[in-house]
Amino acid sequence: MNWRIALLAVAGLSGCQDAPVSAHAPAQVQPAANPLTQARPSGGTTGSSGVTQGKSVESARAATPSADSLEGLTAEFPWGNGDDGVWPGTDAPEPPDMKALGDSEIMQRALAAPDRFDREHALVSVGRRRLPGAFDAFRKALAHSEPLEVREMGLSGLIEHGGAEALPIMWSVLRDDPSDQLRSQAVWSIALYGADEARKAIDVGLADEDIGVRGASVLAVWALKDRPDEAISLLQSAAESDERRLFQEAFYNLSRMPWRRAGALLRDWARRTKGEKQRLALFSYRAWANKFPDLK
Repeated sequence: MNWRIALLAVAGLSGCQDAPVSAHAPAQVQPAANPLTQARPSGGTTGSSGVTQGKSVESARAATPSADSLEGLTAEFPWGNGDDGVWPGTDAPEPPDMKALGDSEIMQRALAAPDRFDREHALVSVGRRRLPGAFDAFRKALAHSEPLEVREMGLSGLIEHGGAEALPIMWSVLRDDPSDQLRSQAVWSIALYGADEARKAIDVGLADEDIGVRGASVLAVWALKDRPDEAISLLQSAAESDERRLFQEAFYNLSRMPWRRAGALLRDWARRTKGEKQRLALFSYRAWANKFPDLK
């Protein structure tokens, strides 16, 4: 599948071909990666939800995080950074070709453009401009009968727009959308609204039947980085799983946590497990120790 969304919920930036990914990324993306694979580069393959599977991610994680990596983006665009727990939207600038269009034309394209790509780009612009009728356009775009790419851009437009009214629509995507990709992205989108909402979305995501959604939910525990006990409990549970997708993401999150307990848990798994889990735990512990040498 040709994914064109750039790490929706983490950066809060749309992934249209003409949208910037971050303040440090090129203005043009041709095309942007699936949000989860872009955040989680790997030498392996990706599943339908885009979370890495197969070979380990050691070479990618050993590199210094770039602006479009999960670590780089969360440092620059922290989850829950809106006032009163409400994501305020991105305020991202529009590319010149979209900026030249009037509001009425943008809305018309978002609702019924015959060209799918025109409609997708217009949905993002509707969110950026916070046009009257924006939520009606998003709800229409997110109907299950719409193409997956249109639904993706409907969710992207919601993130661009922000505000309290966007949150219930994001929740409906997480609970009801038939695509595991959209449900995965919805977990991260909801996490933009702060730790309380993030925890509820993580719990729903972890109960999802799709392993990709569960993996994305483990990654979203980063939104709870200011709640060490809560985050550790969730990551410890995921790390004990026999599902590679889950323990891999748990180890990755623990390797970035500035807590002695995170290092101790990784060291323990490296000592008492075997095979691939042991190898990933050992690598993650070394990454943690290099990052936080004073906590060893």
